[in-house]
Amino acid sequence: MHWTCKICKFETSRRNELLKHYRLRHSHGGLFMPCLYWDCYCSFKTWSSLRSHLSRSHSSSDTVTCSEVLSFKCPCCSLRTFSTEREYFKHIGHHLKKLETVACVFENCNFRTNVHGTYASHRNRKHTPHSLDDFKPELIQRQPWCTLSRRICGEFLKCVCLQVLSWRTVPNPSISMSHPAKLRIILKDHNIRKLDLPHGIPGTVEELESIVKDTFEVDGKFTLHYKDADFGEEYFSLTSTGDIKDKDTLKVVQIIEPPTVTLTFSDVDSSFISASETLVNASAMSETSSVSCGTSCSSGSQDTVILSSPEHLSQRLQRWPTSFSVPRFAYDTELLLASGNEAFKKDGTKLNFIPVLPDILEKLAETIFQYVAYPTSAQLADVAEALVRQHPCLKEPGSYNGCYGWQQRLKYKMGNYRSKLRRLGCPELDVNSLKRKQAHEKTPSKNLKKPRKAEVNYLPPNPQGETEESLEKERLQLLDEVKKRNNYRIISEKMAKTFSSRRQEVVNLAPPVSDFKSRWPALFDATQINDEFQRITTVNLETTFMAKLDQYSAKIMSLASSKAGASLFSLHHSHPHMQGLGSSVEIKREVAIRCLMVYLKEKEEDLFREQLDGEEQFPEEVVKVVVTRRAAVSLPAIAKIVIEGTAVLEDLDVPRACALVMGLIYALNLSYPKQVKNTLEVFQKVFLELDGLKASPRVMSLKCKLLL
Repeated sequence: MHWTCKICKFETSRRNELLKHYRLRHSHGGLFMPCLYWDCYCSFKTWSSLRSHLSRSHSSSDTVTCSEVLSFKCPCCSLRTFSTEREYFKHIGHHLKKLETVACVFENCNFRTNVHGTYASHRNRKHTPHSLDDFKPELIQRQPWCTLSRRICGEFLKCVCLQVLSWRTVPNPSISMSHPAKLRIILKDHNIRKLDLPHGIPGTVEELESIVKDTFEVDGKFTLHYKDADFGEEYFSLTSTGDIKDKDTLKVVQIIEPPTVTLTFSDVDSSFISASETLVNASAMSETSSVSCGTSCSSGSQDTVILSSPEHLSQRLQRWPTSFSVPRFAYDTELLLASGNEAFKKDGTKLNFIPVLPDILEKLAETIFQYVAYPTSAQLADVAEALVRQHPCLKEPGSYNGCYGWQQRLKYKMGNYRSKLRRLGCPELDVNSLKRKQAHEKTPSKNLKKPRKAEVNYLPPNPQGETEESLEKERLQLLDEVKKRNNYRIISEKMAKTFSSRRQEVVNLAPPVSDFKSRWPALFDATQINDEFQRITTVNLETTFMAKLDQYSAKIMSLASSKAGASLFSLHHSHPHMQGLGSSVEIKREVAIRCLMVYLKEKEEDLFREQLDGEEQFPEEVVKVVVTRRAAVSLPAIAKIVIEGTAVLEDLDVPRACALVMGLIYALNLSYPKQVKNTLEVFQKVFLELDGLKASPRVMSLKCKLLL
């Protein structure tokens, strides 16, 4: 008795030879291997699993039992090309996913459903375990092996293994190149042509594409799609000419190449450079590239545009939206919600959403995480309100706003979703795992490291394909690049690439500023601080800060003069240069900032320090702007920023120094000093518009007065 491969017609007289053939020919590429015995419908993903099955189930059989050939019949479309149970139920699943009603295939069972999950649950509960005899007799086709000639057996094997062989790109053996054929070609929706093939269908897809291109003069790259009868005449990509026959329909699908962006870099004349830098950022969630611009406000600077490469796109590109957009759910969920919305509009009937609740929560959690990992209660309320506004059938009776229950579900779902991503190694969440905490902090809420100042990219993952070792090499190269001149573009590219490494260092290790400056000297530059702040928050630092400061300056000075007259008089008396002399915009901005501190009842010496002659060291200062006055009263003062006793930036004007202080606080992950907490909170939530809906009472009161 001979042994025959169910996949490729290989024949041998020994079972071990057939096993060896399976291992060498069919154990790669994800192909399921059927059992060697023709009366067994099992199939296996690995060769070792097949051997274990043969040892357990067919150990007593020395020869092949091939008295009959077995195939399954689909109860919906009467297809008979399934030699294994796995392929059979996979095909039935395609019918269920198209919401077709399918009857149970087991004998004496009248169960019917059009829901994939319900069908699978029924089979597992009612018909596990089962044997071949449990199937309905009309769905099992048995054909005697001995009555089939070698030619007929070959044709039957081809029919049985059609789906298993679909991954192979081979010519169609049933259509000879000598038999003429005709194909219906859809070039466009309004242009349908006939293709005559006098020598038959070509043996490869490449030859057929070449014929179509030459015959119909198709420009550009394209692929061919064909109609598959097994899936309701849906189009599929043509990977083998064996999938088509005479008078079939093919569709030409053009491949659209992505646009190419060419950027030209040139020097900018110094006359165009103002005190406020111009940063241009074009970013969208649906786009695959982002552009970040950085310019220096000092004389002789350059405008340089950096086009982000795909390796940096693991970062978030947008802040929390003003109006949350509800995502699209799974197809069956959308159908159920659509019918529920119609019923709600008709008679107010609420939808029983329990069957689709997991899909809704999972999709909402994914969308929320695209903006923030730890959403606030206000943000969860925005999502819940947007959900019931788009799908009113989901409103909850008894809730004060119809969506409070959804808000609570999202709260717990986000916790579970974070746990899942933490196990997958997401750095923003893994940093808070208990294994990374010290012994006295091993509680879930102790020393939680998360965004507290509206950071969008608080702890981003490494760029794709990069490791800690490769990023450390980039950092060492960056140390050499800093020593060179006129290489701002290279420095900016490397700073963008090593962004995740810096965030890991400042968040996890919190090194002293002096040590961090020696490791990352390129960061302590005005332009790089602007770029770093934009990577963290997606906001243009100096442009936004100065625009809002100019907008509110007059109102701030008016409020300060009406509320704190004595303090304001002391302010003008101690700083005679600020009494309105000249028209320097820097002086006016400095006056507004000092008036802001007076209005908030904070001491200006807690943020500013007048430098004395010969004073160079400031060991006790945590965050301070050291000001040096010029001899001419009309000229703006020169400022430098001191953090933890280390001078990090020099040769600035006072308003710009205040803006860059905010950039350094974000870049170094610092907390606000207690003495000037309200002033820095105004900088963040009023001037930079970061998390402006949640503020302290004093800051919120000021914001309301400024908006009047």
